[in-house]
Amino acid sequence: MKRLALGLVVLLAVATGALFYLRMRLPDLPPPPTDAELQALLEKRDAIAAETAAQLRVTAIVENLKRKALDAESLAAYWTKVPSTDRTRVRVATAAARLFIDRGGCRQAHEIIRGALAEQWSTDLAALYGECRGDDDLERIEQCERWLKEQPRDAGLVRSTAAPAARFTGGR
Repeated sequence: MKRLALGLVVLLAVATGALFYLRMRLPDLPPPPTDAELQALLEKRDAIAAETAAQLRVTAIVENLKRKALDAESLAAYWTKVPSTDRTRVRVATAAARLFIDRGGCRQAHEIIRGALAEQWSTDLAALYGECRGDDDLERIEQCERWLKEQPRDAGLVRSTAAPAARFTGGR
């Protein structure tokens, strides 16, 4: 399966290069399909399995998030266009939350993480919840305490609870 996915990526890269060359020679060509359009077409024609299509979609969204992350506003604008079903995927939510944190968007990152964890639990995502200093420390502590009732042995969650608690009580 990995070889097939790698082969598709290589094929897409070669096709993209060929299209670039043709566009230089024939400027009246219509624009090439977007990644999402190409992925939908391949899935529709049963050229790739649904699971592979979903993985490609997630990868495309993560890469687009990185490209759109010039600033918090551009990132937020792109995030609103990501389908809600994809926003709660752990890989997508982790990438988006990390990018928002890096740009000072702690509140957005926390919302993204809460939404994704409501759908599917991830220790790494729970750990990310405590990484950003925001003005919502008390709210985050309360949320972590609720999660701890369901995930009492989750190390990432324990770290996320400790970070805002230490800041809230005057530590660190």
